[in-house]
Amino acid sequence: MKFSIKLSSRTIFAFIVIAYAIVLVPFVDTQQRNYLALFAALLGGISIVVYNIRVTSQIILAFLLLVLMSISALANDGTGTLLSVALTAVYICGYFSVSGILSQLRNKRALITKVLKNIIFAFAVVSVIQMLASLSGLPVPNVIGSKGIWSYPSLASEPSHLGRIVGITMLSYLILSRRDEPDNTAMRFFKNHRRVIIAFLTTMLLSGSALSLMAIAVVLIMWRSIFYAIIVLSLIVLATPFLSPLGGESFQRSFLFLSALPSLNVDLLVAADSSAAVRVVPSILFAQDASISNFSFWFGGGAAELERLVSGRIPGVPDDIIMAGFVPGYLAYYGLVNTMLFVWTFVLYPTNRHNAAISIFWLIFFTTSAWNTQVFWYGLMMIQVIKIALKESDQRPVGVGY
Repeated sequence: MKFSIKLSSRTIFAFIVIAYAIVLVPFVDTQQRNYLALFAALLGGISIVVYNIRVTSQIILAFLLLVLMSISALANDGTGTLLSVALTAVYICGYFSVSGILSQLRNKRALITKVLKNIIFAFAVVSVIQMLASLSGLPVPNVIGSKGIWSYPSLASEPSHLGRIVGITMLSYLILSRRDEPDNTAMRFFKNHRRVIIAFLTTMLLSGSALSLMAIAVVLIMWRSIFYAIIVLSLIVLATPFLSPLGGESFQRSFLFLSALPSLNVDLLVAADSSAAVRVVPSILFAQDASISNFSFWFGGGAAELERLVSGRIPGVPDDIIMAGFVPGYLAYYGLVNTMLFVWTFVLYPTNRHNAAISIFWLIFFTTSAWNTQVFWYGLMMIQVIKIALKESDQRPVGVGY
């Protein structure tokens, strides 16, 4: 008896997107490498060949970027750091396979809307399961990083990552749905999509993350207007005494951090919210130290420059731990020239007036993430796939591809 497994391009597309979005503990090692996401990215590389995905100008730009990254890595740190460039290339394979496969499919918007909705539901279900397990004294499943009770990361590695992933997923879903219902009022839209919206708010609030609360506001502003964001956040604030301690601490940390941010004072920011400060302070330090007369400013200084930037300069972070996201980590490591090419290739190039809100969300919340992580590339993937999905309604393809 012979068994065969046939995977459609739609299934592979959905698998790669979901694998970039979620974290399952059995697939994560002690260094927090997510082998499910890496497998999906490698599968994407194979899919590029299998589905004969055409070489676009964006792919050529990405190849040029990897060449420049390799040159910079070799010049500053030798061959050992090429593994980091190779990891970036793997994530890029998954990125282009998803966009290439989607471009060849019919009913793009229906497919991506279904995938996004299921991702939000999955996060909500796991969040509730984690809460019930915690309150009943049972082992909490699928937890890697958490701040304790009322801080549930669901299918993310930590609550702040949940805020990024679910936030950009919800914004993408709303933008796609709004195109189908352009004349709906906010109340009618809520009635039509109430299950998804409730699942989104439940997941974000149960994360206990200040970033998640900020993301709720940004999603609402980008979707409708600041007026709706104020209304919803006001209702959450009024409900906080009844939901406490679900959201009270997060609101307080968000308010204190945003109040301290204009001062750019490292100690005040750390005191307000150490978790948020760890992500923002490196950018402040980079801005204070940057000099356009330095060669490293333009072409990067490698690991030594990154270590000089943050080592021992962030209160509460040990000297031997280097913490810096894409901004300013990539800037310090590879330089401004390489960074501008990266941003053009993966952010500005696929951005148009229809998906600009997603790009802005990514710039606000994802630039503080490390660039060789699934979270970072999932955000970039959303910019690309929403552009392709919305393009379908403008062009109405008659064949399989276009």
